Amino acid sequence: MAVYKFIEKKGYAGKYSTVAAFVKKHEQVETQKATIRFETTPGLQAQVDWKENLTMINKNGEIFKINIFLMVLGYSRIKYVQLTTDR
Repeated sequence: MAVYKFIEKKGYAGKYSTVAAFVKKHEQVETQKATIRFETTPGLQAQVDWKENLTMINKNGEIFKINIFLMVLGYSRIKYVQLTTDR
């Protein structure tokens, strides 16, 4: 329904059932693509994500600026997370 409402605002004059059938067909294809895992050998790969300047407030109302480092090992999927106040 969200896709139909979006394209209707853009000028689409067709029926909802046509859009629903199209979305259902492509949703199944995209779901299958999304479930493919990328396997690596041990020690070969890790994915790193870094998020800077997040604001956190504790229960006393103190404001903290933090950074988050996340590394996921490709083979075992083990995660390492580190919160820091500096870069």
